[in-house]
Amino acid sequence: MPDTGSTTPARFAEGTTNYEEVQTVITPEAPDHYSVTVREEDGTTHTHAVERVVVNTARIHLSGPIWFVGANVDVGLPATGHGESVWVWV
Repeated sequence: MPDTGSTTPARFAEGTTNYEEVQTVITPEAPDHYSVTVREEDGTTHTHAVERVVVNTARIHLSGPIWFVGANVDVGLPATGHGESVWVWV
């Protein structure tokens, strides 16, 4: 059964940056290249460049921007493979 909890699976968690209850915009910039902007409640914003987008436990490919409000977001390197990933938990 897949892990559908709201945190990055332990095998991916090392070295990730975690945000809770944030606004997030993910914008495709090129094939397998995305810009992730995270806005915290106090207005602080963070921008990350990633190669992979995962929503809950499903990897997705985007052709246009996608927004999330009140999501938990983890950004980091997966334990296997290469390239930064963003996990969005909604």
